[in-house]
Amino acid sequence: MTKTLLVCGLGLLATLSYGQQKSKSLFEASVGVRSQSTPERQYAAQRGLQEVLVRMSGSPKVLENAKIQAAVDKAQSYMAQFQYHVNSDKEEYSQGKKQVINIVFSPAAVERVIRQSGQPFWPANRPKTLVWLVEDDPERGRQFVDRNKAEQLIASIEAAGARRGLPLIYPLYDLEDRILVSEDKLWSLDEKAIKQASLRYKSDAVIVGRVSKTSRGQYLAYWEFFHNGTRKAFDSRAANIREIGRRAFDPVADYFAARYSIRPEQNDSPLLVVQISGVEDFADYRKTLSYFESMASISGVTLAAARRDTLLIYLQSDSSLTFFENTLRLDNKLISEAEKVNINSPGWQQVPRGTTTNPLQYRWSG
Repeated sequence: MTKTLLVCGLGLLATLSYGQQKSKSLFEASVGVRSQSTPERQYAAQRGLQEVLVRMSGSPKVLENAKIQAAVDKAQSYMAQFQYHVNSDKEEYSQGKKQVINIVFSPAAVERVIRQSGQPFWPANRPKTLVWLVEDDPERGRQFVDRNKAEQLIASIEAAGARRGLPLIYPLYDLEDRILVSEDKLWSLDEKAIKQASLRYKSDAVIVGRVSKTSRGQYLAYWEFFHNGTRKAFDSRAANIREIGRRAFDPVADYFAARYSIRPEQNDSPLLVVQISGVEDFADYRKTLSYFESMASISGVTLAAARRDTLLIYLQSDSSLTFFENTLRLDNKLISEAEKVNINSPGWQQVPRGTTTNPLQYRWSG
């Protein structure tokens, strides 16, 4: 008989205490090694840096860049610290990789090499993913699954999340959850019930997947992803359970990175530069970009930089600066913060507003 599992993931933005896993550093990687020799450490540093570069750029394609490849060749120079410990991965241990080297790379150095190579950079402000599990067992019927019931599956999902920089959290499976979404509703992909149950976790996106194990041991999966009005569906196959997480969350990471990464400017046309402060979390971050994208007068939106609660955004605008500012006043989502202007300077010395050296300054009020 076929044993089937359903996996649901809800993208979250705020830091929650609901069974949250310990987040792995975005600039950290662990690689199995056979010894503590210099060649093994060099090999591990290269493997680890590749993982971090994919995580921080948001795409495996970053490794095709010549400048990135040159950086990988000298990966040890980007290491900030490292330490060894016993490898708990039974499969790797049996292959002779009895130790793991845990490497932390310099965040500044990694960001610099990505930017200098002209690749996208995905900031650390990312959605968290809430993972629901329900099992349809031939003998026990449909039931929610926690770590104790599906340790390998959850380990696969957690590894995929850590590898791509998507922190994972889990529901409480308490009475409130069970009232709002039953095992049957979760199994039938009841979108309304799933979203209702997720409100307490402040969900931002939803990924729902059916994972089935055939009599031959192959895993088949169907996934549906919902985010900000977008709905995507995809199938996947995996020879073993270790692949389930990667095949489920790689497309999700690709989607988020394409939408929220900082991308190098692609042309030399004039830009309207806006600095937005008060962006406290990923929800504000997403709403700010979506707001500009929805404006009829804006033909292009590029996130140029992100530091703490402040974003620097480049806008391709088909309207005048006056029209743009009037539109913002009507919408009342952004509060103007007066730019500092030296009134004693002659006009020809004053920098035009809305440029890289004198961006328009606003505070997000949403």
